[in-house]
Amino acid sequence: MTSSSGNILVVGAILLVIILAIILRKWVIDSRAQTRCLARAQGNHDSLTTAKSIRTYALDEIKVATRDFRIRIGVGATSYVYLAELGDGRFGAVKRVMEEKGGCQKMFLDEVSILLRISHPNLVALLGFCLDKGEQLLLLEYIPNKSLFDRLHNHKSKSSGCLSWSSRLSIALDIAYALDYLHSVADPPDVDVMKRLLDPKLNDQVNLEQIRVVVHVANMALLENSIARPDMAEIAYWISTCIKLPETNLPV
Repeated sequence: MTSSSGNILVVGAILLVIILAIILRKWVIDSRAQTRCLARAQGNHDSLTTAKSIRTYALDEIKVATRDFRIRIGVGATSYVYLAELGDGRFGAVKRVMEEKGGCQKMFLDEVSILLRISHPNLVALLGFCLDKGEQLLLLEYIPNKSLFDRLHNHKSKSSGCLSWSSRLSIALDIAYALDYLHSVADPPDVDVMKRLLDPKLNDQVNLEQIRVVVHVANMALLENSIARPDMAEIAYWISTCIKLPETNLPV
């Protein structure tokens, strides 16, 4: 073997060691980051006031349950939803948050933190979640027969029969109970969540009812269905109306 060939082999070996070291370092950093994310997502689970059976899932488990994300049953602003078979005769819905659709890990962890504190018969329950191999997945209670919007507006659902007036009133009442729970009882109450949206420089010196109106307007303006979004005349009307609302400051 010539000296030049030997030098090439030595250089090659050194480069291989460097590459392996970089890969190992990245793997360690990613593993530590994932561990921190899981710990944050669980967020002092034992101290929660609502005792819930929540577990974390590996990505492989979710893939088996969803048959590798085969059956899509819903689409959200930043996610897709897939049907999952849980193996004991039950079904679940897996919400797969997509970074390319604007979903970020902070939003995902905030959602997990809130869902861990919610327990109400009229609200979809969190069964578990997955932060594995770059995926952000929520395993939620599966509600058959699609959404109320589909039942009211989808032509296929309409063919199964029109919702009676009494049924619509009953649904409205259930929704009102759920919203009352979120506003007044849930930990943290839908108020604490709104506080987090505020500029801290305001020192909570804001009108609670006005915030609710503004948040509602913002949610309406972000609807995926552009036809359902309010036009600027409606938005201006809502804001001008909320300016006249009486003072109701945020609770300390």
